[in-house]
Amino acid sequence: MHVTGGPNGPGGRWDGCPRRRVAPSRGGCGLVAGPNLRRRAGKVADWLGAASPDVMYERLVVTALNSATLLAAPVEDGSAIRRLVATSVTFPLAARFMFADTRVYLPDDLLTKLDRASMAVSLEGRVPLLDHRIVEFAWQLPMRFRRDKWLLRRLLARYVPEPLFDRPKMGFEIPLAAWLRGPLRAWADDLLTSAEFGGEGLFDRPAVASVWRRFALGGTDPLLIWSLVMLETWRRHWHAVV
Repeated sequence: MHVTGGPNGPGGRWDGCPRRRVAPSRGGCGLVAGPNLRRRAGKVADWLGAASPDVMYERLVVTALNSATLLAAPVEDGSAIRRLVATSVTFPLAARFMFADTRVYLPDDLLTKLDRASMAVSLEGRVPLLDHRIVEFAWQLPMRFRRDKWLLRRLLARYVPEPLFDRPKMGFEIPLAAWLRGPLRAWADDLLTSAEFGGEGLFDRPAVASVWRRFALGGTDPLLIWSLVMLETWRRHWHAVV
């Protein structure tokens, strides 16, 4: 038997993401329990200090808020993510976050990863929950039916024992910090401290090297470091001018 296609989970707006569980009231926010508690606590601390809902959302989804300081030249103030949240002011706060996820997080992150991983093995991935009829139906539901995927859980309970799905959400994070401080350290150091990093002056190379050294000594920005390593690897492979 040859498998050529398969369903996947991302999609819909069923509110299972921790950042939307803390959205309804800033004062009532609880720390999201689970693995990587230190990083999660830092996220919540950043979130509590946000001046507005659009800044709040940006702080929850952006890998590194200070990444602009690594550029050689200043960039225009203002974030496309913040503007997206600000334009949906007629929605409740949680729904504004969900709208931004639909426009940014799904197509630019989850679905991109799905497509790359599935097509790498010639597998056609399908996302049933993104059928436009389901998405339209989900947006019409009261928030209480969407929170923590309540409606989906009730439907699934008709067919599957609840202990199999009624449990905390689990991510698919890989041990980037351990890799970058361990077997990949020499490789990352060669890329991030190179006098050729970033090509034609896009980055402030001393600033990049400083961020890398802080991380190597115990810093907490593995995703930022990985992004820089991947960008430089891509640039060198394709001889790109950035």
